[in-house]
Amino acid sequence: MSIGLYSLLSPVHDADRVGQNTKKFLEDIESLIGENFEECSMDEVDNFPLTLIFIASGGVEGFFKENYKRLKEPYFLLTNGENNSFAASLEILTFLKQQGLNGEILHGNTEYIANRIKNINKIMIAKEKLNGINIGVIGKPSDWLISSDVDYEKLKEIYGINTVQIGIDELLEEIDNVKIENLDKLNENSKIIDLYKKSFSNESLRGALKIYLALKNIVSRYALKGLTIRCFDLLNTVHNTGCIALSLLNDEGIISSCEGDVPALISMLILNALSGEPV
Repeated sequence: MSIGLYSLLSPVHDADRVGQNTKKFLEDIESLIGENFEECSMDEVDNFPLTLIFIASGGVEGFFKENYKRLKEPYFLLTNGENNSFAASLEILTFLKQQGLNGEILHGNTEYIANRIKNINKIMIAKEKLNGINIGVIGKPSDWLISSDVDYEKLKEIYGINTVQIGIDELLEEIDNVKIENLDKLNENSKIIDLYKKSFSNESLRGALKIYLALKNIVSRYALKGLTIRCFDLLNTVHNTGCIALSLLNDEGIISSCEGDVPALISMLILNALSGEPV
């Protein structure tokens, strides 16, 4: 995926000369990160998970101040130090900090800049993966999670994650509706075959697998990418646990945590988005 490059150059500089001076600098970074820069206009910066603001010269500070609200935070200011660009970047970053905004100057040798861009790009792609997903909170968080409150509106604002509140009664009804023939179909799953071989009680395992199928129905109903469940409520209702169900769901890419622990679920989602692996 290309990385956006929005360039700022003062009109007092010769654009062709500056372009020739910066061509190798940009090409060397592209080669090291294994991604291409795509020049974009201010109206196109949101088309990329990561857009760098290339400060190609000094004298662009006033233009940046007039237009910075049209660019997205955090602001990554790329500079090669030529044509007074580093001094301009320092002035711009100081201005951003005065506005309470996040920014960073990408400056140094090409190896350092490339490595930093690779890491930032990975983070921005992960954030893009999380934007717009639904997570389910099945039952409220367990009573002992006294420091784990989450502001769901803030979660939506920062990460774009939508929270779906689901009553534990809805899960219990789903569990009750799971038919035996649906359990029989799971015997084709090699992981579940292995579970039966190791199980101390096939009856208990079937009960755990009913929870698994019930959760899959809820995942499908609400288009969930992740979920957390107040799992101890299952002990005195269906006399089983959600452990096997959550393990199987995590293997399938439905990131799942127990005890209604939303902060743990968010951490797991972020790690999954960064690594592409089960967490």
